[in-house]
Amino acid sequence: MRKVSLLIVIIALLIGVFSVTVWLNTQRFQEISTQQLLNRYQQNNPLLIIDVREPYEYKAGHIPGAILIPVRELESHLDELDKEMEIFLVCRSGNRSRTAATLLAQNGFRRVYNVNGGMLSWEGPVEYSAP
Repeated sequence: MRKVSLLIVIIALLIGVFSVTVWLNTQRFQEISTQQLLNRYQQNNPLLIIDVREPYEYKAGHIPGAILIPVRELESHLDELDKEMEIFLVCRSGNRSRTAATLLAQNGFRRVYNVNGGMLSWEGPVEYSAP
Protein backbone atom coordinates (compact mmCIF):
# COMPACT_ATOMS: atom_id res chain seq x y z
CA MET A 1 0.00 0.00 0.00
CA ARG A 2 2.84 2.36 0.89
CA LYS A 3 4.55 1.76 -2.48
CA VAL A 4 1.32 2.53 -4.36
CA SER A 5 0.86 5.81 -2.45
CA LEU A 6 4.45 6.82 -3.13
CA LEU A 7 4.03 5.98 -6.80
CA ILE A 8 0.87 8.10 -7.00
CA VAL A 9 2.69 11.05 -5.38
CA ILE A 10 5.61 10.73 -7.79
CA ILE A 11 3.27 10.58 -10.81
CA ALA A 12 1.34 13.62 -9.55
CA LEU A 13 4.58 15.57 -9.12
CA LEU A 14 5.77 14.65 -12.61
CA ILE A 15 2.44 15.73 -14.12
CA GLY A 16 2.67 19.01 -12.21
CA VAL A 17 6.22 19.71 -13.36
CA PHE A 18 5.29 18.85 -16.95
CA SER A 19 2.24 21.14 -16.83
CA VAL A 20 4.24 24.07 -15.48
CA THR A 21 6.95 23.51 -18.10
CA VAL A 22 4.40 23.52 -20.93
CA TRP A 23 2.78 26.68 -19.56
CA LEU A 24 6.11 28.48 -19.23
CA ASN A 25 7.13 27.53 -22.76
CA THR A 26 3.96 29.03 -24.19
CA GLN A 27 4.36 32.28 -22.24
CA ARG A 28 7.94 33.20 -23.06
CA PHE A 29 7.28 36.54 -24.63
CA GLN A 30 6.70 39.98 -23.24
CA GLU A 31 3.92 42.47 -23.74
CA ILE A 32 4.89 46.00 -24.75
CA SER A 33 2.68 49.04 -25.25
CA THR A 34 2.65 51.02 -28.45
CA GLN A 35 4.09 53.96 -26.49
CA GLN A 36 7.01 51.81 -25.29
CA LEU A 37 7.64 50.65 -28.85
CA LEU A 38 7.45 54.25 -30.10
CA ASN A 39 10.05 55.28 -27.51
CA ARG A 40 12.37 52.50 -28.73
CA TYR A 41 11.61 53.38 -32.37
CA GLN A 42 12.53 57.04 -31.83
CA GLN A 43 15.97 56.07 -30.50
CA ASN A 44 16.90 55.25 -34.12
CA ASN A 45 18.31 51.85 -33.21
CA PRO A 46 17.46 49.16 -35.73
CA LEU A 47 14.38 47.22 -34.65
CA LEU A 48 12.92 44.09 -36.14
CA ILE A 49 9.22 44.86 -36.33
CA ILE A 50 7.11 42.17 -37.97
CA ASP A 51 3.62 43.13 -39.08
CA VAL A 52 1.56 39.94 -39.00
CA ARG A 53 -1.54 41.37 -40.68
CA GLU A 54 -2.71 40.67 -44.20
CA PRO A 55 -1.14 42.49 -47.18
CA TYR A 56 -4.17 44.75 -47.72
CA GLU A 57 -3.97 45.87 -44.07
CA TYR A 58 -0.24 46.49 -44.31
CA LYS A 59 -0.71 48.54 -47.48
CA ALA A 60 -3.34 50.68 -45.74
CA GLY A 61 -0.76 51.79 -43.15
CA HIS A 62 2.17 50.26 -41.28
CA ILE A 63 5.10 51.25 -39.10
CA PRO A 64 7.96 52.37 -41.37
CA GLY A 65 10.56 49.62 -41.58
CA ALA A 66 8.17 46.88 -40.46
CA ILE A 67 8.32 43.75 -42.55
CA LEU A 68 5.17 41.93 -43.53
CA ILE A 69 4.81 38.28 -42.61
CA PRO A 70 1.14 37.40 -42.17
CA VAL A 71 0.57 35.26 -39.09
CA ARG A 72 -0.69 32.38 -41.26
CA GLU A 73 2.72 32.33 -43.04
CA LEU A 74 4.99 32.95 -40.05
CA GLU A 75 5.79 29.32 -39.33
CA SER A 76 7.26 28.87 -42.82
CA HIS A 77 9.61 31.84 -42.23
CA LEU A 78 11.04 30.84 -38.84
CA ASP A 79 14.39 29.80 -40.32
CA GLU A 80 14.81 33.32 -41.77
CA LEU A 81 14.61 34.99 -38.35
CA ASP A 82 17.47 35.44 -35.88
CA LYS A 83 16.60 33.88 -32.53
CA GLU A 84 18.99 36.28 -30.78
CA MET A 85 17.34 39.49 -32.04
CA GLU A 86 14.56 41.35 -30.31
CA ILE A 87 11.43 40.85 -32.38
CA PHE A 88 8.42 43.14 -32.06
CA LEU A 89 5.15 41.76 -33.41
CA VAL A 90 2.31 44.04 -34.43
CA CYS A 91 -1.13 43.55 -35.92
CA ARG A 92 -4.35 45.59 -35.87
CA SER A 93 -5.16 45.22 -32.17
CA GLY A 94 -2.66 42.82 -30.57
CA ASN A 95 -4.51 39.52 -30.91
CA ARG A 96 -2.86 38.06 -34.01
CA SER A 97 0.51 39.33 -32.86
CA ARG A 98 -0.03 37.49 -29.54
CA THR A 99 -0.63 34.31 -31.54
CA ALA A 100 2.57 35.01 -33.49
CA ALA A 101 4.52 35.70 -30.27
CA THR A 102 3.37 32.36 -28.86
CA LEU A 103 4.51 30.59 -32.03
CA LEU A 104 7.95 32.22 -31.89
CA ALA A 105 8.34 31.46 -28.18
CA GLN A 106 7.43 27.82 -28.75
CA ASN A 107 10.16 27.66 -31.39
CA GLY A 108 12.98 28.94 -29.21
CA PHE A 109 12.78 32.70 -29.74
CA ARG A 110 13.33 34.37 -26.35
CA ARG A 111 13.37 38.10 -27.13
CA VAL A 112 9.84 38.40 -28.42
CA TYR A 113 7.48 41.31 -27.75
CA ASN A 114 3.77 41.46 -28.50
CA VAL A 115 2.69 45.05 -29.18
CA ASN A 116 -0.52 45.55 -27.19
CA GLY A 117 -3.12 47.63 -28.95
CA GLY A 118 -1.48 47.15 -32.34
CA MET A 119 -1.92 49.68 -35.12
CA LEU A 120 -5.20 50.88 -33.59
CA SER A 121 -3.14 52.37 -30.74
CA TRP A 122 0.00 53.32 -32.67
CA GLU A 123 0.65 57.08 -32.53
CA GLY A 124 3.97 57.07 -34.34
CA PRO A 125 4.78 57.50 -38.01
CA VAL A 126 2.82 55.45 -40.54
CA GLU A 127 3.83 54.53 -44.05
CA TYR A 128 1.36 53.70 -46.81
CA SER A 129 2.75 51.32 -49.40
CA ALA A 130 2.76 47.79 -50.70
CA PRO A 131 4.97 45.21 -48.96
